[in-house]
Amino acid sequence: MDKQITLKIPDEMYQDLRELSKKKGEIPMGKLIRRALDDYIRKNKLKGVL
Repeated sequence: MDKQITLKIPDEMYQDLRELSKKKGEIPMGKLIRRALDDYIRKNKLKGVL
């Protein structure tokens, strides 16, 4: 089951995410953020941090 969270991000980060979304073919912001978080968690598990 998916859980929903709310994030506040700085405007500069939002603009960077919008630009990345456009480069990747108009990926929805939610999917883009989810991919980034999944990648972050995966990398940290490999390092043994999580």
